Amino acid sequence: MPQNHHFIQNLIEMREHYQVVVQKCDRASSHAGAQLNSLNALLADRLVENQHIESLLQLRAHYQTLYAQQQQQAQNAKEQIAHINALLADQLVLQHNEQQIAVQSTTIAQKQLNEGLTLITDEDDRSSLQQQDAQELPHPQIQTSVSTPEAQHLESDFIEPLDSKHQTTSAPPPQSRFLKTPLVPQYQHLTKSEAVEQLLQKNEGSILHVDYIIRALHGELNAEDLKAEKLRMNDTLRKGVEKGLWDKVPNSPGCYTINLTLVEQETKGTKTNPHQNQDEPLPKHISHNESEPSLLPRYHGMSFTGAVTTVIQEKAGEILTPEIVAKALYGDIAGKALTQAKGKVGKTLWNGAKQGRWQSVPGQLGMYTLPLNQLN
Repeated sequence: MPQNHHFIQNLIEMREHYQVVVQKCDRASSHAGAQLNSLNALLADRLVENQHIESLLQLRAHYQTLYAQQQQQAQNAKEQIAHINALLADQLVLQHNEQQIAVQSTTIAQKQLNEGLTLITDEDDRSSLQQQDAQELPHPQIQTSVSTPEAQHLESDFIEPLDSKHQTTSAPPPQSRFLKTPLVPQYQHLTKSEAVEQLLQKNEGSILHVDYIIRALHGELNAEDLKAEKLRMNDTLRKGVEKGLWDKVPNSPGCYTINLTLVEQETKGTKTNPHQNQDEPLPKHISHNESEPSLLPRYHGMSFTGAVTTVIQEKAGEILTPEIVAKALYGDIAGKALTQAKGKVGKTLWNGAKQGRWQSVPGQLGMYTLPLNQLN
């Protein structure tokens, strides 16, 4: 909850920042528009009088550019405000759900406590009745019944079933089948999506099947748990492909790799993970004729990580995805080139978030941001 509260505070600060940006851009646009109107009137007068107008034309071009820039900046800020409002709404819904769960848990705990007090009261009443009956019995008879081995054996036979019955009724019902399959200790500090991405990165240049990914992240499972987990894992893998975090291997159902361009070709087929089960379906041969897109000239001479860092710092306070950063680095690309660029950018964004150079947006897969208070 404190982490969510801190994230909400960051979102509110970012929204206030963009609201100020919108106000400044609106004022600047109004001023530029007024100047354009005045310049248009002067140009009309000069044309009638056949006077020189070069300086006025240059000034009008300046204000036209300024007006367009302010309009674009205001539009970008408004889009960011809308995105931040959506994230704030999601966080409020999440908090509401957590509060509802907490209220339900408190109600259940109170109900169990009341039932426990009732049970204790009933046992106290039975104990009082037993004590009254024991007082009415002759004292020698009590000593004989307790001290003889037959009586002790009979007493133990009577008490043990009673205790086992009480334990059976008071034990909570098993809930394991309703819980998601836990990750192996190596990946327990990560979300499932982060664990999948880390596994694919460790096997860079290889193709992994969904069954192998499940065993690597969750260990060996029984048939029922494997069936349930496979549905969840397929959904996670599909979302990762949509976000550009990894690639799905064409014409090979259930096969994924961190980046198709990194898959090495062999004479007899595609290289696969050496630990992959022989019974799992192997992917078909893949050929790549398209070369990797090149960075824009302004990023030449930079390392790829440095180029990504430059884009993020220039867009500090914005919510960024691999696609947004890829288009900033490579320009207006699409299709296969965009998919390749998103895969490479996604890995760099993930690693940078782990190093604390920027932040991943909680609850939003493949989204990152650099808070304004971290901008040097």
